[in-house]
Amino acid sequence: MRNLLDLLDIDGADVTLDAMHTQTDTATTIRAQGTHYVFTVKADNRHLYAQLKNLPWKHVPAYTTRDTGHGRKETRTIKTTQVPVWITFEGAAQIAQLRRTTWRKKSKGSPKHKSN
Repeated sequence: MRNLLDLLDIDGADVTLDAMHTQTDTATTIRAQGTHYVFTVKADNRHLYAQLKNLPWKHVPAYTTRDTGHGRKETRTIKTTQVPVWITFEGAAQIAQLRRTTWRKKSKGSPKHKSN
């Protein structure tokens, strides 16, 4: 990915990449080109995930939406906060936590409630 980013003119863009690319080298490459990034962090990025998990999320205001359709009900909640100084990931400025809970009509052989 870093090689591809070096070939593109991304100055001033917002680059969105999946969890596989959430690496400090990739962040450094993006920031060196004068742009910003949005990364997904999953549990396999152990150190960063643990740091983010330890943030005081219960004190961060939340925005929640509820939606129904296609045989399911969904609740989505997002919280955003500034990056504290002890999070040492290149160029990180803001963190968002997104939670989604989905309820589906029960069909044969499937659970009634699923949470992500």
